[in-house]
Amino acid sequence: MSNENLVHFPKCKELKDTANAESVLSYAKYESYLELLSKEFKERFLVFSSFEEHFALFSAQFTFYVAKAEKDLQMELLELQSDSTLRAKYLELGIPAFFSYLPERFTEGLQLGLWQCTVLPMYANSCFPS
Repeated sequence: MSNENLVHFPKCKELKDTANAESVLSYAKYESYLELLSKEFKERFLVFSSFEEHFALFSAQFTFYVAKAEKDLQMELLELQSDSTLRAKYLELGIPAFFSYLPERFTEGLQLGLWQCTVLPMYANSCFPS
């Protein structure tokens, strides 16, 4: 905005193209609002960066590098990744429907099941807003 590049602001561009726009369109004023908005987004969504690895594991369990997973998930993750039937179902159903298909050995009392119960609501709210 400071260099008067209005490519991403079509309404401001329309306003600029009208007569007497200089008296209405204050780039400095809008720039300060955009800086405040940017700061607010960074602060509000900072928490998502702390969950980046969790979301990556959740969305790509069959390709996630096991050594990067939490220690208590690694064995279950290896077992999941080695099951070709589950991999095929994952590709067929996608996220999050796949998790309702998982056998009890991955959902009942195991670390992967507990982890999914924690991450699924966060993932669903950020990737599939209502």
